[in-house]
Amino acid sequence: MSAIKASTAAIDTPQRAAKSVAFPVAGGATLYAGSLIALNSSGYAISAGDLASITVIGRAENTADNSAGSDGDITVTVKKGVFRFLNSTDHPVSLANRGQICFVESNQAVATTGSNLAVAGRVVDVDSDGVWVDTTSAQILSTIPAVISRARRHRSYLLRRAFKPDQDHAERARRRAFLVRGCLTLPL
Repeated sequence: MSAIKASTAAIDTPQRAAKSVAFPVAGGATLYAGSLIALNSSGYAISAGDLASITVIGRAENTADNSAGSDGDITVTVKKGVFRFLNSTDHPVSLANRGQICFVESNQAVATTGSNLAVAGRVVDVDSDGVWVDTTSAQILSTIPAVISRARRHRSYLLRRAFKPDQDHAERARRRAFLVRGCLTLPL
């Protein structure tokens, strides 16, 4: 099998326009048009917030009131794209955060951090009215906090193993050198 060679001329790369997709709404939920929408761990649409185990899927195109219904009784139309949401007052996003991920503070606001690190998307721009967030990659980016958490736990484990008091001096020096070259240089 051979690798595809780099293009040496202009190419026509197809694209798909941001689509609106209907998602079943969780029972007891009311979702408002223009707000951030997420999927809960059961796969039903809910109003995004700083919650554990959610995945942001985009912006609601219509209001969906399932407050008296069961899971999946109605649907909400959700669109992915770049949308402006309010900027957090507690953990505001700045121009320096462009290109980085931001987190859900509420269904209408984003922040630089959060208790549960629910990813809203990637920061495109920040202006006086709010933060422009690209929600198209939020599902992929939502895995990053878990990966970082695992890396931190692994680094802590390696540090405990590397500096055991019963090791001879040469073994401790060898393990320290490995850690300095490897995991301690990661920005975790």
